[in-house]
Amino acid sequence: MAKHYGVKVKAYNISKEQIAYARERSAKEGMNDLVEFVEDDYRNVSGKYDAFVSVGMLEHIGVDHFQELGAVIDHCLKDEGCGLIHSIA
Repeated sequence: MAKHYGVKVKAYNISKEQIAYARERSAKEGMNDLVEFVEDDYRNVSGKYDAFVSVGMLEHIGVDHFQELGAVIDHCLKDEGCGLIHSIA
């Protein structure tokens, strides 16, 4: 999103290894000014955003936590914001 559309991205992930890889890749792509990687749980996302994209989360959090993820997305989106949930089921 940052590379193709110039948007600022804040990405949350609990995997230290995935964040390390993503930071390395971001640096190689020259995207460090636009992309911030946060090692933290999705339930701790704060702030207000124009868009919220969830990639592959539903498979990991399970049905019992779908409403919780929805509440995080609802809380973080601006009134005119847009959300996208990607899942493989």
